[in-house]
Amino acid sequence: MSLMTNVRSNPVLDGKSMDLVICIDRSESMGYGHGQSKLTLAKDLASEIIRNLSAQDTVAIVAFDNVARISLPLTPTSQLQNLEAIMSSISERGNTCLSSGLKTSLEAFKSTARLKRAIILSDGRTNLSFDGSGGFEGSTSLELELREDSLNLEQIGVRAITVAIGTDAFTLPLKVISDATKGRLIPTSVEKIQELVTALHSDTLSLPLSVKTPKLEKNEMDVASFPSELPAGQPTWSLESIYEHVAIVSEEIASVYSNVGEALIINSSNQRFAKTALMSIETEILKTYRERLPKTTRRVRAGEAILLDKSYRLELELEEDSVVDIKV
Repeated sequence: MSLMTNVRSNPVLDGKSMDLVICIDRSESMGYGHGQSKLTLAKDLASEIIRNLSAQDTVAIVAFDNVARISLPLTPTSQLQNLEAIMSSISERGNTCLSSGLKTSLEAFKSTARLKRAIILSDGRTNLSFDGSGGFEGSTSLELELREDSLNLEQIGVRAITVAIGTDAFTLPLKVISDATKGRLIPTSVEKIQELVTALHSDTLSLPLSVKTPKLEKNEMDVASFPSELPAGQPTWSLESIYEHVAIVSEEIASVYSNVGEALIINSSNQRFAKTALMSIETEILKTYRERLPKTTRRVRAGEAILLDKSYRLELELEEDSVVDIKV
């Protein structure tokens, strides 16, 4: 089935033809989520973006885990067929090597005078270097590799929009990519697809992109150790777990989060930030924690403290007595 009948004519895009590479994270950490997996969210977003492109645009799809492959070479949207089958072939597997996705995206572009744009759809939890020599979630050394790859994209004129997929996305690796390519980071859900597509067609990506306004903010919350009652607090915890990463907060904050669905934690001393899912300190599974550590529990209940696992401490570069801000 051709996608041609689904391409919508947009007068705003007239005369702005574009080569677009959509790079999708298919690693194991994309396989979980609330209701829908992060990978499903990424593929649905990619499909909707493609359906809103101009008939003069070309699009390519790259999928990556520990390696990357071109699922669709650059193809005019008017000639694109079997988009559903292409997306269905992308399933979660393997570790996360964002570098492989960027290098393969570079290969997917052709030498043309058209606008060159990339969209990176990932939870940012890169844990493997391109040469396979190592890495782990929250490893800042991997950000240096991503910057070099991103500069290579920027040298051929590519500007990238990175979208943090899922409630527990690490945004800093994605920000490294968008900054190096003079692009944009979207840390929250994309609310208006057409607005995003219009921004892609602009010369500088300078058009405003709608993001959610925080409903609640707390500043200078003390960081306390994560409960051993949860997997992330146990000695055998793997930073590359297939389970969602959460932070433990007061019932008030968790209640707001349950309605909003997204939260950012920020280390204001270095401006590093990440998305996180939130869990109430009053959750039944934490009953023994509340009994063991009543003083810390009182501070969490008062909104004065937050419980974070090791991966967040590494990603945000938190010291022994660090504090964080939270936006829900």
